[in-house]
Amino acid sequence: MVEIVSDTVLVIRREGDDEFDLETTLKLSDMHNNVPGFGDRISLLLDEGGLRLMEVVGRHFLEYVEEKTNDRWLTWFVIVEEVDPPYRDNLDEWLMGYFKDEFRFPDVLHHGKPTGESILAEELDRENRDPAYWTPKRKEILRQEREARLATIRAEEERERKE
Repeated sequence: MVEIVSDTVLVIRREGDDEFDLETTLKLSDMHNNVPGFGDRISLLLDEGGLRLMEVVGRHFLEYVEEKTNDRWLTWFVIVEEVDPPYRDNLDEWLMGYFKDEFRFPDVLHHGKPTGESILAEELDRENRDPAYWTPKRKEILRQEREARLATIRAEEERERKE
């Protein structure tokens, strides 16, 4: 017997009375193990396609059992219906403006001020030799800076080679 506890929440879109389609999947770990509940809204913003708003109308825990092997699969699924509130177009426009120039990570507030554990590259203490200071997040910032410098160097070399 195998037991699989899924980290995935299935988001199933309801169309009409008896038609369903898989809209997307969400990782429980990304949502700090919170499953969307009744009335919660799940939004999808496509840069070319606009904003889709879906409201949770059903929340279920599923235990699937394969009878021959007695294997079990445990997962959550929510049923959603698309909603179109009167403010959707204005919200779509505002969100597009917010994400237009560059993708902003969720730990940055509306005004670009870092919160919590956000670290800006210019705030790094490059002289600090304490291993505890160099968290994975700080190391990643250095790696990204290095990659950007290398990309610039390669672009200059390529341009010089063409000339």
